[in-house]
Amino acid sequence: MLRDRSFRHAIAVRRFAARVRSLREPFVLVAGYGRAGRRLARSLDALGRRVVVIDIAQERIDELALESFRTDVPALAVDARDPENLRLAGLGSPSCSTVVALTGDDEANLAMVMTATLQRPGLSVIARAESPLAAERMRAFGDPVVVNPFDLHGDYLRVALSSPSWPHSHSQRPP
Repeated sequence: MLRDRSFRHAIAVRRFAARVRSLREPFVLVAGYGRAGRRLARSLDALGRRVVVIDIAQERIDELALESFRTDVPALAVDARDPENLRLAGLGSPSCSTVVALTGDDEANLAMVMTATLQRPGLSVIARAESPLAAERMRAFGDPVVVNPFDLHGDYLRVALSSPSWPHSHSQRPP
């Protein structure tokens, strides 16, 4: 039975749900553990904030398990579009302070915004949206903070181009 993928996944889901239910301090639910999700989780952990992570790719969850965090980071490979998976990840918990939808899929991020807004009105929601239509649809549900990564990258380029000394006077990328 231990070789059966479904059985192993069922055990992982139960352990994940139990770890999330045991959280008593505020936590941030992050969906999407790509570059932005990884950076956010590390930054929050460095600040002493708790994080729960879900991502559709098992490889990313496996990578997270190998990283060193100050606190335990419950993580599970599931689809963020499914409201049941968001419930397992703690969306309904009073300790869930913020939901951050950082998947590379606008539809998945929209589904998260919709679920979070409908199930927890007033909860802080931040979502990535690459298309203006997806951003508009997200804003139709409550008041999420919608971020377009291409707009941010354009802002970085604009700052760099308007300040010719920037690359030489700063050893890091802009905030």
